[in-house]
Amino acid sequence: MLDIFAGTGALAIEAISRGAATALCIESGKSALTALRRNVCALGVGDSLRIAAADFRTALRAQAAAGVEFDGVFVDAPYAKGLTEEALEMLDAGGLVAEQGWIAVETARREIAPRRVGSLVMQREDEYGDTKLLLYERLGDVAGEAASGGDQEQAGGVEPQPAEEPEENQ
Repeated sequence: MLDIFAGTGALAIEAISRGAATALCIESGKSALTALRRNVCALGVGDSLRIAAADFRTALRAQAAAGVEFDGVFVDAPYAKGLTEEALEMLDAGGLVAEQGWIAVETARREIAPRRVGSLVMQREDEYGDTKLLLYERLGDVAGEAASGGDQEQAGGVEPQPAEEPEENQ
């Protein structure tokens, strides 16, 4: 499973605790990375969880180049910056989601999310207060759509590093 904009890693750690064999967390924020590394060490999940300390674009390109596919993906991008749609486009174009794999997305309630991004099709949308949760599924490639940007209706590589012990006095 893949957690983009992982923050403290809570979603990936929970997925591992519920049976996911491995997880990759992508995070670039210094303070979030410090918390993520501490959580991985404190909970002893370093054998199952890898951290890509990089911009999500760089990390996703590296995973695509390596031919990696994920059965499940979490996307919780900073709100109102267009990063959610960009991440969805990169996941589709890079072939990073296994067929019938899922993507759970959290956005601000006011953000308009595409119903489809290439082979990724929104299956569910729920609103809770100021938050919107979306569930996409990869239904298979539609001829020509992935290469051309798909039907987007509105409604260098970085190798992931094993989790490491946090340095003292940070």
